[in-house]
Amino acid sequence: EVNILDSLLCRIKEKNEPLAYVLWYEMFSNHRFVVNSNVLIPRPESEYFFRVIEVFLARNIFSSLPLLLDVGCWSWCIGISIFKLFEKFFSQCILVDVSQDALEVAEMNIEQLCDDWMDIQCVASDMLSSVSLDSFADVFIVANLPYIPEWFDGVEREVSDWEPHLALYSGKDGLDHYKALLSQVVVYEKKKIVVLMEMMRDQYEELKAWTLQLCIVVEWEMHETFHDKCLLCV
Repeated sequence: EVNILDSLLCRIKEKNEPLAYVLWYEMFSNHRFVVNSNVLIPRPESEYFFRVIEVFLARNIFSSLPLLLDVGCWSWCIGISIFKLFEKFFSQCILVDVSQDALEVAEMNIEQLCDDWMDIQCVASDMLSSVSLDSFADVFIVANLPYIPEWFDGVEREVSDWEPHLALYSGKDGLDHYKALLSQVVVYEKKKIVVLMEMMRDQYEELKAWTLQLCIVVEWEMHETFHDKCLLCV
């Protein structure tokens, strides 16, 4: 047992491996989620999603129970937690990710945390490219996509050395993934689609300017969290 403990401490102290990867779990929304190096580690600021959604659902009416879609479910903990917290407000939940390794972790957490009657599934897709929304009148999308600019060198070593880069970096301005997502969403102009996105505060104006340049009409709400991050609801 001492040797095992020494081995674990070595991984943390000498290799700078995150504790969550050593223990194979992280707490989020009062639930114990399985994590490994194929997925991002859940962080407290992402729990602001719940507060924003609660306010939004209280003041908006949908024509039917909307689909909950977690796009880029490196943050599968967000989709699963929202579906459990607000189960009466959504018809089903789909977790979407381009990484099959990440989806396997998501499936482990579904099996561990979700009841059998919950309609929740995982889909391998580059955002919405392999997901059809035709059968849904209303869709609520949550997305914690990569938003770190590729040139940025201020990422903590514990993050840059261990967490998947595919889930961290997104082009020169850090917005390539969100631009792609909004481009896929606007084709469903006759549907009511809400998109809730996490990013850095200074990226808000850049993304807004980009939509105006392409004549993409959206209504913006910005909700500040902390660590210079914000949630955009469009």
